[in-house]
Amino acid sequence: MWWVWLIVGVVLAVLVIFVITPLILICYKRNYWRWHQVPFEAPAPEFEILQRLLGLRPTLEWEELEHYDSLYRTFKGRSPFCGFYHHLQPRALILDRELIMQILIKNFSNFNDRGIYHNSKDDPLSADLYSRRGNEWKEMRLRLEPIFGKDEMRHLYDGLR
Repeated sequence: MWWVWLIVGVVLAVLVIFVITPLILICYKRNYWRWHQVPFEAPAPEFEILQRLLGLRPTLEWEELEHYDSLYRTFKGRSPFCGFYHHLQPRALILDRELIMQILIKNFSNFNDRGIYHNSKDDPLSADLYSRRGNEWKEMRLRLEPIFGKDEMRHLYDGLR
């Protein structure tokens, strides 16, 4: 009869490992911005996230643009950036122009991976400077840097007038 209790114990241990641990991880992810004391938009309910991940409810591009616009309007002036969730992944939306310039110009080497998918072999137009990461990004930036100098941009701007 002792083996029945052993099986029950093993089943309970497996349940704890495969049910409780993911719940703890999800709670951590869903409270990321609260724990870092950053103004944030509350995450979507788990059922809605699951529908999007399984492809039952596709997210259209214009819905995402409206979402970013509403985030900008809601948090502009309250903080230099705000937090939001893309599925369960915490992301930041930079709202302050000075912070954007600091990230993209002064600290560009620390922020070269923007998490955008590209396939330079099958779709070369998707592999632009904004979507590349790591060494690919650095090589392309070094090739393009002379084109976007002050003098070149001044000539381009004068030509557009």
